[in-house]
Amino acid sequence: MSQIFISYRHVKPDAELAASLKKSFASRGHETFIDTGIRVGEDWAAAIDRALRDTDFFIVLLSEVSIVSDMVRKEIALAHELAKASPTRPRILPVRLNFEGKLPYDLGAYLDRLQYLLWKPDQPMEALSKQLLEAMEAEVPEGPHVAPEELSYEGNEELYAATEGKGAPLPAADPRLVQVPDSGTLQIDSPFYVRRDSDDAADACLRQQTPTTIVKAPRQMGKSSLLARMHAQAQALGRKSWYLDFQLVDSEHMENLDTLFRHLARQMGRAFAANLHPKDVWDEDEGPMGNLTTYLEDAVLAPIESPVQIVFDEADRVFDRPYRDKLFATVRGWHNLRSTNPRFRKLTLVIGHSTTPTLWIQDVNQSPFNIGHPIRLRTFAAAEIAQLASNHACNLSADEIDKLLNLLGGHPYLTRLALYMLAANGWTAGHVINIADDESGPFGDHLRGLSWMLQQSPELHDCLRSVAQGKGCADEKHFQKLWAAGLVRGQTRAQARITCDLYERYLRNHL
Repeated sequence: MSQIFISYRHVKPDAELAASLKKSFASRGHETFIDTGIRVGEDWAAAIDRALRDTDFFIVLLSEVSIVSDMVRKEIALAHELAKASPTRPRILPVRLNFEGKLPYDLGAYLDRLQYLLWKPDQPMEALSKQLLEAMEAEVPEGPHVAPEELSYEGNEELYAATEGKGAPLPAADPRLVQVPDSGTLQIDSPFYVRRDSDDAADACLRQQTPTTIVKAPRQMGKSSLLARMHAQAQALGRKSWYLDFQLVDSEHMENLDTLFRHLARQMGRAFAANLHPKDVWDEDEGPMGNLTTYLEDAVLAPIESPVQIVFDEADRVFDRPYRDKLFATVRGWHNLRSTNPRFRKLTLVIGHSTTPTLWIQDVNQSPFNIGHPIRLRTFAAAEIAQLASNHACNLSADEIDKLLNLLGGHPYLTRLALYMLAANGWTAGHVINIADDESGPFGDHLRGLSWMLQQSPELHDCLRSVAQGKGCADEKHFQKLWAAGLVRGQTRAQARITCDLYERYLRNHL
């Protein structure tokens, strides 16, 4: 008997298919977990986490609605992490539900190398069940894998049509779905992107070729979207640019500084089409810091005449690594080499992060964070919400806009999600506000994801409860992590408060 976990979105036909598969697998003696089977009163976040860690096969139903699901994405990420740690379990079996377009950038990093099954509405559900049972009994061949760092702007039309084209916001930005006007790089872009003063600041940094730009914001505030635009804009200006998301670097490459820098060199070489391979310059006596710097100079900067830009997103991923000081000292060294090495004068750096690096980096004088030009993203104001509502063809009064602003605090992702729900379902603003904190409401999937995150970290859970009670947060690192997750706001941990009324209402019953 096998343990099977089915990840899906609670919509038709996804939920119906999940229930049918569970019934079919049970008839063959397999135990199958779907979240509707969680007992009344049971901690559902703990139940999901436990089931994922115990499963033999992880089946994910990928549809136009599930690929924008916060919760499905978190389940895929954990399944991928578990599969990398164990050679036998869980086996990940992707099933596409009438969707054959490219997967979002982050999901593709986990799933693109895996062969998938395709189900269409005219296909009997029993046929899919049979195919999955056969796949469980056989080895699943790997399909072609495109490394996520290799940003291909071709063939994203179906993904765009399913998401940004109709206003369905992705929980994490996809750097391939960015168009810079007249760039010729990409023919599609979101009509729902709202420019803020941070965009003007980023444009200025690009024009002036600012040596190092530091972009800081909580997650889902638009930081990655801004970095993706800086990446595309640099290319539109005729420069060479490489975008790396540290969140998508596998743990095996993060074990130590040498494994990470070898991985970065390989990705860098592919991104810049370098003729020199990392092994050609890697010297065991030189050390990883010198090796990566030498490779950057000899393989990238020396042969390329145009300016070169490197974009590091989600730098927080390495803040808690023991080698963090050496990593950022290396990046700071590239910045400093501009004054003595003509090749490095063509290099500009853009670094995105959410938490305060000084809590982790011991020597701030060896860090790029205190010398770079800072850009801070703010929440949406009423005028920007009104513009976004107009883009969704939603006719909202000033009072309704103010109520949405009070509910969501101007949170960019939540605001976009609310307006998409209004437009897609024909709802009123009042209806969205009334059901906002319901598990089955427009934000239920997002809220469940937050609850799961807190369940996995009792320290953050307790810190957030203290904030909700008006007592602030006793630990600075916990405060920074909650701020980075977008759950709290305030300049200091003593002033910390819950980000918005939506979170207040939901967390009141879940802390």
